[in-house]
Amino acid sequence: MKITVETERLLLRAFTADDAEAYYPLCVIPEVIRYVGNKPMGSVEEVRASLMEGSITDYRKYGFGRFAVVWKETGQLIGFSGLKYMPPFAEVELGYRLLPEFWGKGLAQEAGIASIEFARTLNLTKLIALVHPDNEGSANVARKLGFIVEKQVRMDLIPGLDVNMFSRGL
Repeated sequence: MKITVETERLLLRAFTADDAEAYYPLCVIPEVIRYVGNKPMGSVEEVRASLMEGSITDYRKYGFGRFAVVWKETGQLIGFSGLKYMPPFAEVELGYRLLPEFWGKGLAQEAGIASIEFARTLNLTKLIALVHPDNEGSANVARKLGFIVEKQVRMDLIPGLDVNMFSRGL
């Protein structure tokens, strides 16, 4: 996938296997993965394999996947934002994850707006956002992006807990 999207402060681009080391902190920092059901990854190689099996495969399979979010000022990879096809729900999810030092700056919303605009170019008609019921930060971002809670659903990653499925039309 060769698509890049620029915002005022961010560059959103496709992940590559070379991003694994920079992406690793987003897979192990407890407050970052607290609500997503992921166990901390054990190594950069495990992160590389996850990127290859996840976003990089999604680009080929669906024509889209999560974007690497790069802080334009420094060129640092600071998170992800973007689309992921969710087979259990037959829906496309908008997700986002940023390093803690970039929280509270409106960046998830900025990247989310760009991801929604990108989704429109794919002729999608609806997006969902899956949010842990205790994750008020992500729920607030979803609401600011025009999502409303549609229902509660179960996810394999978070067994025994209903998560909020937000949705919005495009």
